[in-house]
Amino acid sequence: MAGFTNESANFKTLIWNFGDSNFSVIPNPSHVYSYPGIYRVTLKATGPGGCFDEKTDTVLVKGPQGVFNYTTFTGCDSVKTTFTASVKNSDSFIWDFNDGTTLKGANSTVSHTYINPGFYIPKLILISENCQVPLVGKDTIWVYKVTAAYKPYNDRICDSGFVSFIDSSYSNDFITDYRWTFDDATISTEKNPKHLYASTGVYKPQLKVTTSAGCKDSTILAVPVKVVASL
Repeated sequence: MAGFTNESANFKTLIWNFGDSNFSVIPNPSHVYSYPGIYRVTLKATGPGGCFDEKTDTVLVKGPQGVFNYTTFTGCDSVKTTFTASVKNSDSFIWDFNDGTTLKGANSTVSHTYINPGFYIPKLILISENCQVPLVGKDTIWVYKVTAAYKPYNDRICDSGFVSFIDSSYSNDFITDYRWTFDDATISTEKNPKHLYASTGVYKPQLKVTTSAGCKDSTILAVPVKVVASL
């Protein structure tokens, strides 16, 4: 934390610019810098007639500095990502993967597997003797998942007839492709198709879905469609 003392005279208003996109109008403010570096601090004083004057000085904030990178940003079902840090003046790290998992140690390269669907912004905390400096990842890690599901409107008919299929698949991505196989050598790409079974038999229709990220899943109806002969 840095403390600042105003020595201006005959002023009406004051504004402090701390050089890190933060400001204050308090005459003698204190300010916390989140990251090490050299900051140009400016005090602008304005008098009753609109005249103003400025004074600029620099503040040196010591502590660990660095960046970290990772290359794998998206995947289906799970995503394994390798993180690499390039730092100085840091004794150890806390890797916060933003999924409830953290890892503390001195390793500048670590790997982590995200197993739950969602999006994550990782963070690296640099630790030195007197400081802890957080670094926030620049890219979001996306874990996509899709589950195929459906139900038939009617699963038992006589001789022949139409069966309506209602899609109930769910995903945290856009489902872009539906492929129905009705087990009678016919297919459909509609989301909620209506299919004619022309012959008696037991049929096990299958639904395959694909998302915009390329994630896939398929399912076969647990209770088959039965087309029985009338008496």
